[in-house]
Amino acid sequence: MQHPPKRPSAAQPGSTIPPAALCAMQSALAAHKAGQHTDAIRGYRQALKHAPGLPEAHYNLGILLKAAGQSRAAERALGDAVRLRPSYQRAHVALADLFDRSGNAAKALRHRLDAYRLTPDDPGVLSGLVARLGSMRFSQADPRLAEIVAELLRRDDVEGQRLAPAALSLLALDEHIAMALRTSDPGALSQTDPPPLLLALLERAIIAEPAWERLLTRLRAELLRDFAGLDDRRARLAQALAAQMLATDYAYAVSPAEAIAVAELQTVGPVLTPDHLRHALYEPLASSEPPTDLPAAWIDFVETHIARPRAEQAAAAAIETLTPIEDQTSQAVRDQYTALPYPRWLATRAIAAQPRRTILQGMLSANPPLSRPPDPRPLQVLVAGCGTGKHAVDVATRFADAKVLAVDLSRRSLGYAQRQAERLRDPRLAKDRLRFAEADILALGSLQDRFDHIEAMGVLHHLADPLDGWQVLCHLLKPDGTMRIGLYSRRGRAAIQAAQRIANDFARDAQGLRSLRQAILALPSDHPAAPVRKGLDFYTLNGARDTLAHAQEHDFTLPEIGAL
Repeated sequence: MQHPPKRPSAAQPGSTIPPAALCAMQSALAAHKAGQHTDAIRGYRQALKHAPGLPEAHYNLGILLKAAGQSRAAERALGDAVRLRPSYQRAHVALADLFDRSGNAAKALRHRLDAYRLTPDDPGVLSGLVARLGSMRFSQADPRLAEIVAELLRRDDVEGQRLAPAALSLLALDEHIAMALRTSDPGALSQTDPPPLLLALLERAIIAEPAWERLLTRLRAELLRDFAGLDDRRARLAQALAAQMLATDYAYAVSPAEAIAVAELQTVGPVLTPDHLRHALYEPLASSEPPTDLPAAWIDFVETHIARPRAEQAAAAAIETLTPIEDQTSQAVRDQYTALPYPRWLATRAIAAQPRRTILQGMLSANPPLSRPPDPRPLQVLVAGCGTGKHAVDVATRFADAKVLAVDLSRRSLGYAQRQAERLRDPRLAKDRLRFAEADILALGSLQDRFDHIEAMGVLHHLADPLDGWQVLCHLLKPDGTMRIGLYSRRGRAAIQAAQRIANDFARDAQGLRSLRQAILALPSDHPAAPVRKGLDFYTLNGARDTLAHAQEHDFTLPEIGAL
């Protein structure tokens, strides 16, 4: 985004700007605002001849040179701006953009980190830093960077999953973790204090790598056999591992001996015991009563594994019903997502709200720009098939002045969505702005409401006939409304289809899905289904069910979509 040019301030307290520099700067600013960039560049350079210590002049000059494609000159000008004023956040961001464009990831990261330290709550700065880190893998240890990544992972306005690959590359540089990964021996991991980055990653993202899964599976078995008490020095690591297991819907393999040991655990009563932790490593604790008189170190554990799931159940019970769910396929899909709500998520991106036209322009990269009338206020939006609410939250925070109705078949998924929206404490997610309701797309024709914008991402292809649902949504759209639809691509799902053929031999309950995952993990690397191991969904039971063993799905080619 192009920022307006900055007016000058004195370079040092008590200093003044020479009149010749001030006159040149004022002329340059006027030309800059008028779009006369050549004159503006000349004026900024003239101002800097008389007053080389003006950071605003260096910044404005750099921005114009950057826009003109003069990258080296822009880099020098912006570099002078941050040299003169190290706290110049905009200049750091502009330099980072330049280095990103030239492929200099290390310098881009340095300036994005500087901008983040200056304004950690700026959505643009935050999203830029996360995007840069998300594409990087590290080969040298950097304790300070590891601290920052751990801090980012714990923020509710950062999608931690985007940082997981970078975090894993940093963790692999720890000699104890590297040894544990090489040997799949959890001893090297559990006998030292766990790095804060590892704890944050386990608690706030899915670790989607087979080597880590092997290691964590053995660590879990060790803790089941030998967890001495709530003051065990491994307690913090065990809590983080339990959070990872919950987030994956307990996707890891369970041996017969482990299953017997878990069945014998006692988690009834008002006192928190080591059995609660052991149980939470293998199965949900939601049916347990919340223990009282908790040690401070275990409050978050009980909140995550007992209090929060109970709150989600209460929220699900209170969700309003808009339509009955009578279609047989819809009922089967509802049952799937009631058993395994998809996806589980903890955080969403910090997004600065924008008008609908701006958002759609960015999605379509249309040229010339879209010609649409100004958005109504509020913008009435329908999210048809919202699942656990992540996409609905994204829509409610991305579209300016939006009032969103988000519907889904599964009350359990909607309960999760409602609690997550409440937990984020964003005024754009208040119940008068984002409303969740139980409904079947096929029955939405009975609604009297009409919508300015409708989103149905990854939903229509789970209907018995996608066109039936699409026609219902068209009926709900205002005459000048817009719609965004996401459908499966047949061409892009060859590996998934190969894995689905394997899935036909397995039950679709939790144990069947675990066995399916182990069968796919054991495939040779050149097997047609092996690429599914690279996808995040493979590492959770809800994702494996959604991707590999769905109750109903269709995929499409572009000509087929054109025919629809």
